[in-house]
Amino acid sequence: MLVEDRQGGGHHIGARVAGVPGFDVVSGCSRRQGGRVIVCGETIDDQTRCVHYGTPRDVIAIKFKCCRRYYSCHLCHEHAETHDAAQWTVAERQQKAVLCGVCSTELTIESYLAVESCPSCHAPFNEGCRLHSRLYFED
Repeated sequence: MLVEDRQGGGHHIGARVAGVPGFDVVSGCSRRQGGRVIVCGETIDDQTRCVHYGTPRDVIAIKFKCCRRYYSCHLCHEHAETHDAAQWTVAERQQKAVLCGVCSTELTIESYLAVESCPSCHAPFNEGCRLHSRLYFED
């Protein structure tokens, strides 16, 4: 897995660590690489947990509408980007914008908002994330 850190933290461009098939965790910036989804942010493991949200159920990453990059959370996006976050509109609920950090399944916004666990691997999602879903998705 490629790990990269624009902020000068503990990992360096090109470092390889054990990963989950289907996505790479990248601190600071994001791009598609070889068909794999890249997850940005201040990650602490290969299941998309970050320094801000690191409980056993914090296993999703959100694709931000503004930059089309997956981040572990809104604070990771805020710390890494120079632009403001944009919300996905209600009309865009069919967009794949949520990544399960356990199995790499990409969910549509509508699917994610309707479930409490991943429909593919059944990993439970943090129910507290619903309290700040308005940061990512319009009501």
